[in-house]
Amino acid sequence: MTKKLLLLSSLLVLGLGLTACNRPSADPCTPADLEPPTITSPGHYSNVGTAPTIDTLTPELFQWEFDPDCTPEQFKLLISPDRHFGNSRAGMTDGELTWPLSDAPYPQMALEPSTEYFWKVRAWTDGVNGPDSSTRVFFTGPLCATAGEMGAPELLSPDPGEVIGELYAELHYQVGEPQCLPEGYFVDLQTDSGFSGTNLLGEFGIPGTYVLTDELTDCTTYYWRVAPMYGGVQGSFSESRAFTVAVDPSCVT
Repeated sequence: MTKKLLLLSSLLVLGLGLTACNRPSADPCTPADLEPPTITSPGHYSNVGTAPTIDTLTPELFQWEFDPDCTPEQFKLLISPDRHFGNSRAGMTDGELTWPLSDAPYPQMALEPSTEYFWKVRAWTDGVNGPDSSTRVFFTGPLCATAGEMGAPELLSPDPGEVIGELYAELHYQVGEPQCLPEGYFVDLQTDSGFSGTNLLGEFGIPGTYVLTDELTDCTTYYWRVAPMYGGVQGSFSESRAFTVAVDPSCVT
């Protein structure tokens, strides 16, 4: 699992070339003219299957549109299992690799299986990045074929016993072993360590691995755990963890 975690924390920043049939003939525009690209594929929250986890990425997987009257020198594609795009892949200069628009070699790397990915694209001209597109989410396979295949999820953050200095918490977890993607997750968040009280979250019908809570209560300890879902059947729960909301510093004195 250590190798998997290291790979999942890697931010892949790729510059992708357009094929000749999609390449406009206009001269490159100035940085001030750059517009955010519009992502067209893959669809938001779609599953792209297992091919990208076995073979190299293909130009058909990621598609976007841009103003044909303003051709950038390059595009930069950012793709990561981290929704904040906060980590860099080792060996990259400033965390970025780029390819020019014309005669571009496609990056030779595969994606992790059964993983949620976040991606966005930006134009680049004269050393200046244009505005980002909207961020999209997709999943890689394989999908679980039966409820019996689902493993207990692995909790990632908050850390056990962490003190959070704001009234909202971001819960992050990942698919467990064996690595197959469930249909969704049941997220249990309570103030009762025995989980016999009121659940403040519930079932999510997509296999997303980040949940942002509603506003929580200051000076309160919360307990949480996650179970996978398939065909209406709930799988095994993860371990349980606790975190404390402490906006007021006196909460933890």
